[in-house]
Amino acid sequence: MNRKAYATDLTDAEWALLAPFIPPAEPGGRPRSTDMREGVNAIFYLPRGGCAWRLLPHEFPTWKTVYHYQRAWRRAGLWEHIHSVFRARLRVLAGRKAEPFACRRIALKSSGLIICATTYTSPPITGFIIPRPCAPVMMRY
Repeated sequence: MNRKAYATDLTDAEWALLAPFIPPAEPGGRPRSTDMREGVNAIFYLPRGGCAWRLLPHEFPTWKTVYHYQRAWRRAGLWEHIHSVFRARLRVLAGRKAEPFACRRIALKSSGLIICATTYTSPPITGFIIPRPCAPVMMRY
């Protein structure tokens, strides 16, 4: 990284935690030429900077490349997986169970009588499989 850092850039410690989740390049074809740390920095820059994809600063990879990775990882569920893994780690560090128990109160209305029921759910952390990239989709910008 030969540029001045943005406030949204990952520190070395943050990148060390996040890098194992970044999928490796697909076998065969061209080798990956994009610095994935810069790509992730660009993804984090967009919502904070409040800019459009095409207005991404030139220090980052091209907007089309950043958009491709962001969209592929979102569709594959990578961001949700990362969130659930770090949530579980933080809960354990705080001395709580890794998985939260969600409690919902459901009100059932039956013939003018309201019945309240409480349901408990605990979604498991499942394995994560990244699907093969899908065909490109034409979009207007």
